[in-house]
Formats: sequence, structure tokens, C-alpha cells
Amino acid sequence: DRGRNRVEVFYGSLPSDQKVRGARRSAAQMAAGSVRDSLELLAQPVLPLGLIHSTPRFEIFMRVRAADGTRLNFEKLIGADVSAELPRMIDWWVIEQTIGRLASQRDLLRNYPAQFSVNLSAESLGNADFWPMLERVLRNADLPPGTVAFEFPEDAALSQIGTLPGNMRILRMLGVSFAI
Repeated sequence: DRGRNRVEVFYGSLPSDQKVRGARRSAAQMAAGSVRDSLELLAQPVLPLGLIHSTPRFEIFMRVRAADGTRLNFEKLIGADVSAELPRMIDWWVIEQTIGRLASQRDLLRNYPAQFSVNLSAESLGNADFWPMLERVLRNADLPPGTVAFEFPEDAALSQIGTLPGNMRILRMLGVSFAI
């Protein structure tokens, strides 16, 4: 139910309702941008289990750096009852930061190819402004084909079946791949 690659932080001395209220306050502060300096992007290697040699692959994750230096999973802090705007804002920030950093290493990536995957929220897939923004950012970055991939849940793809294939086709022409 909680998915893979999750780290949980438990505060055993706090009653459950205090944990929830504290997490909601933290989410509100983050949404307001008060902890922008605490956000970080991580590139986790994705390695084959066999002897298959392939282009190095990485998944991009956003984490929040707590005051004590520990990394927290943002989704665990915000909970399920947030507005649709917050996941879109997070996606946009992650995409712009990731693509910008990759673009700064464009020449290195041309000589040493690698693929970087970014997870997209259902809220972003359904946003009319999202796809033109994504196309613009990718065109400006001029990254080698195959450098960027996007992943999203199957149910999110099905809910956008009318517009998703056309948007994906445009980005595929820029060398982007997709996984569901």
C-alpha cells in the first residue's frame, strides 16, 4: 500500500494526532516556500540484476532536509488531503531543477550518456499548462536524446487518455521516453 523506496520516520513519544498536526504544519510551511532551502534532489541509480550492460539510469527524488540533517520524504509529510496545486508545483520545481542541472552538463552527457527518470503526478498530467511548459523547458535544454524519461501511474494515464498520447508524441520527438 505504501509503495517501494520509502523511508519512514516515527516519533514514538508523540501521540498520533500530534504527529498529524505537526506534519500538516510542516506541509503548510513547505507549500508557502518557507523551507525552499531545505529541498534537495537526489539521483538514485537503477541497476540491472543481471549482467546486462546498458546506459546508466537514475531516478530523481525530491527530499526535504530536516533541521537535524536527516532526509524526509515529502509525501509522508503532506498526507493525502492537500490541494491539487501542491503536487503540480512540486512537479514543476523538480522538472525545472532537474532539467536545468542536466543542461549544465550537456557536453558531458553527450560523451557519457545516462538516463534520468522523473515521476509525474496525476495532477500535472491533467493540467493544460503543464505540457507546453515541459516542451519549452526540454527544447531550451537541448539535451541528448534518451537523457530524460518520465514515469506516471497507469490510472493517471487512463484518466488523460484523450490528450496524453499527443503530448507524449511531441516529447518523444525531443528524445524523451515514458514509463507507466
